[in-house]
Amino acid sequence: MVQKLYTKNGDNGTTLLLGGPIAKDSRLVHTIGCVDAFIASLDMCRLHLNSIDARKLERVQDTLIKLTVFLTLREDNDIVTKKDIGSLEKEIDILEKHIPAKFVRFNTPTSCHLNEARVRCRELERFLVKYVEKGIISKEVFAYVNRLSDWLFCQAFRFNT
Repeated sequence: MVQKLYTKNGDNGTTLLLGGPIAKDSRLVHTIGCVDAFIASLDMCRLHLNSIDARKLERVQDTLIKLTVFLTLREDNDIVTKKDIGSLEKEIDILEKHIPAKFVRFNTPTSCHLNEARVRCRELERFLVKYVEKGIISKEVFAYVNRLSDWLFCQAFRFNT
C-alpha cells in the first residue's frame, strides 16, 4: 500500500526530523528549507542550459541533497572534499573574464535565473555559519557553498549576452 503524502503531523507546527518532532520555525528546518529552495532554483537554471552545463548543476544538486541528508540525519559528513572546492576555483578562474569592469544588470532569462540561484546560495551560506561555528558542518562544506555562489555569479555573467 502506498503511503499518503500528507500525514497531518505538521498541522501543529512541527515536523519529524532526527527521529522526533521539531518546530517548523527552528533554525534547522529553516536551513533545510534554504537548501531545498536553492535546489529548486537550480532546477529552473537547468531548463536554460545545454546538457554539459546542466550536468554540472545536477552534480551541485547531488551535493546539496547530501547536505540535506546530513542536516536531517547527522550521518555521513563526507559531503565535499578539497578537490571539489579546487574544481570550482579553477572554473571561477576561467569564468572571471565574463565579469564586466562596470556592473550591468542581468538581461537574459538564463543569467537572471543563475543570479537568483546565487542569491539562494548566499542565503544558505548565512544559515550555515552557526553550524560551522558549532563544528556540525565542516569548513570544507562552508567553503564549497561560498565558492559555489561565486561560481554562479560568474556563470550568470557568462550567459548575460
